[in-house]
Amino acid sequence: MVQLMRAFKSFPLILCVLFGVVYGELEQISNKSELVKLTEQEEYVVVLFGGDTEETLENELSAIREDLVDSLNAWVVKLEDDDLKKEIDPHVGSDSMIVFYRKGVPVIYKGAASDEELLETLIAHKDKCSRDLTDTSFEHLTQAATGATTGDWFVLFFKEDLAESVSLFPRMETLACLHRGRINIGNVNRGSTGAVTGRRFNVDAVPSIILFRLGRMYRYDSDKFDIDSMSKFITEIYKEKKGESIPMPKSAL
Repeated sequence: MVQLMRAFKSFPLILCVLFGVVYGELEQISNKSELVKLTEQEEYVVVLFGGDTEETLENELSAIREDLVDSLNAWVVKLEDDDLKKEIDPHVGSDSMIVFYRKGVPVIYKGAASDEELLETLIAHKDKCSRDLTDTSFEHLTQAATGATTGDWFVLFFKEDLAESVSLFPRMETLACLHRGRINIGNVNRGSTGAVTGRRFNVDAVPSIILFRLGRMYRYDSDKFDIDSMSKFITEIYKEKKGESIPMPKSAL
């Protein structure tokens, strides 16, 4: 009888251990090449990059894995690659990080280590949030010089052959999702399809970022390109800057 009681007392502990094992295991992929191949083949891929908070995030992500499979037919995997992790977000440090690829476009999860918040956020961000702007579409979509009826725009000017500017894409996409419905985030290729627009706003060096708000433009002159700093600029710090008048569109000639 005593042995039976001891067995029952230890049963919850055994369950917890087993539960932890089941919920702590994600499929491991080996390298960046394997991830690239997976994101090219699959529409939705959720990746946990290893780090100090790996165990906590893995447990939360494992708890919603089946929900992600059922709702999005998503792949949920784990990758130990500090170089790629810091390439996506150089400011992540030693922490773990969850990145959600949607048709190859990554967005960084910035919420709490909560399975409910994680699931809600990933499903809400299943579509690309930022916009690609060109010389043809810039004024039509932003209406920067004609009243800004489409709202505020925070726009990155980049060149494809400069890694420093291209590396900002995941952070800009994350900003776009975090501020969706309040501010628009756009990307302009200063080296090709947005060359005329770049000249219009005197963008000589890239990466350059400009906030277009209510007929005025505010240049992001900070050397901090982390998500929190840029987010603070578009909500608060721009008010401390002297805005410039927005020039009219230039001819393509």
